[in-house]
Amino acid sequence: MTTRPTLAEVITIDEFWKNRAGQAVKISLSTFQGRNLIDVRTYSTVDGKLKATVKGFAADIKHLPRLTAAFAKAEARARDLGLITDDDGGAQ
Repeated sequence: MTTRPTLAEVITIDEFWKNRAGQAVKISLSTFQGRNLIDVRTYSTVDGKLKATVKGFAADIKHLPRLTAAFAKAEARARDLGLITDDDGGAQ
């Protein structure tokens, strides 16, 4: 059995504003109790700082390829349905 590396600190991959109410979404990689995780979490603005809420999703990093494929399928389907266009996406 190969020992996988763990992370000493959280690595933020991306973050973006969810709405005008001061909520943001952060995607990060972390290690918790010896397990490497992909984490997608909502943060709220409290006293001018972003604080994590209980709303979010964390999964073992081994699921990342499947999640990536599922998000790609969701994006393709949303484009097919005209729900998003090239003008909608991308980092801001």
